Amino acid sequence: MSSNKQRNWAMAIVAQAGFVAYVEGLPGVGKTCILRSLAEKMGRKFFQHILSQQTPEDVLGIPRVTTVTINGKEHDCVDYVQSKVMLEAIHGHTLVCLDELVHAKPAVQAANQEVWLNNTPPNALVIALGNPPDLATDYNQLSPAVINRLCMLQWEPMNSEWEVGMETGEFPVPDFPVLPDNWTDFRLKWSNMVLEFSRDAAGAKHFDEHGTYPKNEQDAAMPWCSNRSWERAAICLAAAEAVGASKDTALKILTGFVGEGPATEFMAWYDSLGFPSAKSIFENPSSMRLPRQFAPAHAIVRGVVAHSRNEVAGADNPGETFEKAVDFLDELHLQNPELASAASDSIIALKPQDYREKPRDSKRVKAQLESFAASAN
Repeated sequence: MSSNKQRNWAMAIVAQAGFVAYVEGLPGVGKTCILRSLAEKMGRKFFQHILSQQTPEDVLGIPRVTTVTINGKEHDCVDYVQSKVMLEAIHGHTLVCLDELVHAKPAVQAANQEVWLNNTPPNALVIALGNPPDLATDYNQLSPAVINRLCMLQWEPMNSEWEVGMETGEFPVPDFPVLPDNWTDFRLKWSNMVLEFSRDAAGAKHFDEHGTYPKNEQDAAMPWCSNRSWERAAICLAAAEAVGASKDTALKILTGFVGEGPATEFMAWYDSLGFPSAKSIFENPSSMRLPRQFAPAHAIVRGVVAHSRNEVAGADNPGETFEKAVDFLDELHLQNPELASAASDSIIALKPQDYREKPRDSKRVKAQLESFAASAN
């Protein structure tokens, strides 16, 4: 899929990976409506939380007097009754829109930092929206601490969906990706890539003791590097590869976490290594080039195994697709027998029950297929 058809995919990927994307866009371009459509597609309840109307107390909840028992003794204390939106986010299946984040007062932004950005409810998808400084009413610049917890993105108008809606009277649900259940199998690859980048002369400057904490007012409004932002970026790059996102979408995600300069340098460094994506290796195993270090090589292989599982599960012809997975395993045996042994059981287990494999040149793979068939019977 070309990148121009992946408008706002970065936003959807980051949210599904468990982090909060802040999406800035002009008023009236359909940001909130599109989020409602995303919630509908994923079967989630939509909540619009308008932060400009809040006080810090609204974020934390209503205080009440209660007691806590410590070492067998009761003590009076204050607790907070959580808001309906937070309870829905914790216990339900929701998409929460933190609307008008930059319109909120600094104290409200700080409260939301603690409640939503530091402790994003695991059952909820959370996306923040806002307008550019020159168009926002009562604009309040996000602090560097808040920015470092967000993926900063620009809204990409979805004009084709708007045109269809204007013509037919029904606005289509955008083609947003949904992460497969095993998307986390790609995490190890990208965390290893980030780690190797930090150890390389090309990337070490972006991983010093204090990261790239903003030194002036202009930099304070932009994403900056920290261990946290790199870790979150790696997780979201894994999610992006799991859904076959384009390099352009992956770059948007990385830029949103660590800034344009570091993101561009990382991508250039990664491209120079010549490691194809899991999809590319699956389609053309001979293109596989594994790093010498075991950990990143193992992580890349795990990504291909995960992609193979998704492809076989969703294939119209699972037998033919399974053969591609075994082609990968054959090639892996030639390049790295140790990693091939580790991946074999996972690949062979994908064999469709009613499928008879074609004769294969690899005696080792053939023996594994026969052994698996015998054990299944």
